[in-house]
Amino acid sequence: MKRLLVVALLSSSACFVEPANPPPATGPGPAGGFGAVDQSGQPAGSGMAAGGAIEVGCSYNGTQLPGDVGAVFQVACPPGCEASGGLWGSGLAADAVATIDLWPQIAVAPDGGVYVAWGSWSQDETALPSSYRLTRLTNAGANAPGWTSAGISLGAFHADWLGTQKEASLLALAPDGRGGVWALVGHPTAPGGGLNTLLYRLQGDGQSAADWPASGRNSPGGPTSYWLTAEPASFRAYDDHLDGVILGTPQICADCVPPLAFIRVAATGASGFINYQPAKLSLEAFVREDGGLDLANCQSSGPSGPFQPPAYISFTQSGGAGFYEPHNESVIQWFGDVGLASCGANGAVLFWSQTRERFGLFARRFGLAGQVTGVEPDAAASKGLRLAFVPGRGVVARVDFAGGAA
Repeated sequence: MKRLLVVALLSSSACFVEPANPPPATGPGPAGGFGAVDQSGQPAGSGMAAGGAIEVGCSYNGTQLPGDVGAVFQVACPPGCEASGGLWGSGLAADAVATIDLWPQIAVAPDGGVYVAWGSWSQDETALPSSYRLTRLTNAGANAPGWTSAGISLGAFHADWLGTQKEASLLALAPDGRGGVWALVGHPTAPGGGLNTLLYRLQGDGQSAADWPASGRNSPGGPTSYWLTAEPASFRAYDDHLDGVILGTPQICADCVPPLAFIRVAATGASGFINYQPAKLSLEAFVREDGGLDLANCQSSGPSGPFQPPAYISFTQSGGAGFYEPHNESVIQWFGDVGLASCGANGAVLFWSQTRERFGLFARRFGLAGQVTGVEPDAAASKGLRLAFVPGRGVVARVDFAGGAA
């Protein structure tokens, strides 16, 4: 289900960016994809650390059009913030002139608040130049100390140079593990879609990290043109839990489904390739506790012509065995969607929906050695445990140990 902020605004007096590829929720509250994270900082649905999800969106007053003065961002905060009406909006003030705001992104801050970034396309460049913006809200929804409602600039944003279709986000955020944030930004450089893709690392106060250039670093594998404009080609960024970041950026491929290249960037700026994946709405990803990247994808239906891929579901993991199930029957639909859930240090669970031969939602669990078909019981479960009702005493538990019973 495609949702771009500007498109959604045109059809509603209030909008919240819906996830491009929502994974299955693993806790209470809505799941989310682009523009939504849970309170652990991972994409919403990949592990609800404190329950619920945080989503960024927008609203505007009365009959105003989306570019009118008075359009403001709002953040749908997690359960527990009902006193603010479920919204953090006070810290994100309206622009002084008409703007069209694209690609809202968020990353969780260590105090339970969020970093919020967006592309602000001004309709009056003299009064308010277009720019990428980043701000920070506290866990109460107010501006964080030292931050303003307008935020800081991450450079000029020439949205008018990108053509008419702007579904693919050129902006991605991820927590950096130090209390700051990674920001991956595609800067349009010329009419027609030329890009300069830069990676910034910012501290909690908005200043550049001491060991990172204030002007950013060129993103390895970053696209040099806005050739892929559909939403699946949106930038991605993930905290790698190793003081670095994993980036997903689109690559040009004339004879295949254009892929995203996933590349790890270390704190030193050194980089290394991890994997390619077709840029599809079904693509799911999360980073394991050890820094490894797990990916899932699917093609719903079989090939409709020459050189078309089969229907398939796939799971890949860095440093471990994967899984691939193809079906080559032409046109026939096999699958609906896929999702991933983390098992912490013990791997991942791949979920998928199937519509042929068997119907419903299915799952497989994987460790680094491949699919897990049996789970070892823990120490407590391996002991004999029996419950019995004893008159006058109630329910009595009997635990059998190797040396006797208690």
